Amino acid sequence: MIRIAVIDDDKCFCETLTKQILEINSGFEVRCYQSMDSFSEHAAGYNIAVIDILLDEGSGIEKASVMSSRFPLLNIIFVSIERDFFQDVYKVDHTYFMVKPVSDNELRQALELCCKKLNEQQLYIRQNSGTIFIDLNTVAYLEGMLKKTIVHYADGTEQLLNIPLRSVEDQLCNTGFIRTHQSYIVNLRYVIHASKNRLAVQDTDIPVSRKYTVSTEKAISRYLSGNMLPGSKNAPAAK
Repeated sequence: MIRIAVIDDDKCFCETLTKQILEINSGFEVRCYQSMDSFSEHAAGYNIAVIDILLDEGSGIEKASVMSSRFPLLNIIFVSIERDFFQDVYKVDHTYFMVKPVSDNELRQALELCCKKLNEQQLYIRQNSGTIFIDLNTVAYLEGMLKKTIVHYADGTEQLLNIPLRSVEDQLCNTGFIRTHQSYIVNLRYVIHASKNRLAVQDTDIPVSRKYTVSTEKAISRYLSGNMLPGSKNAPAAK
């Protein structure tokens, strides 16, 4: 199921847009947030975020930039009552820009583009029984074991793939995943604590080997250096 967040301090607009989205596809799950700070605590669970550029708490573009850095798989749709921000939104990786009031046709186009991108954010693994499709948004980390890979999902479930971890890694460029060890690849969005030798991914400690220490530190540094919202509970603590 595709989960969509609408972030706008105008409650009436949130309710109207939610209705429009569900009329386009009743299978979507939609929830409204009145601020980016409140959304940030739940962002890891969403596929699409519709963000108002003018928020009472400050620039939606600046806050979306932070969100995009932390959650590179999140598809962002900007919305504004003015077209003057058309150029500014290109400072942030986003999928679409809509002007209020949002027409059904424009919203449909935006959602179709997001769904197309989401389809590209999947692993396609060929097994003897056919092809397995894995939504990267739901994966906390991957573990290599002999010539196989165990997918550890954020909900605690696991899946065994009959391919080596290296083959999976080749498909994970620019997706927010980082190799920390010969046997582990971690999704940065689920890291809650970081130290030199270990990363805490939800309730699991993942080792960081000497070979990957520098690259892991750089990835975590980029993540922490201005790439989190104040007070966010999702940001990893550095040690």
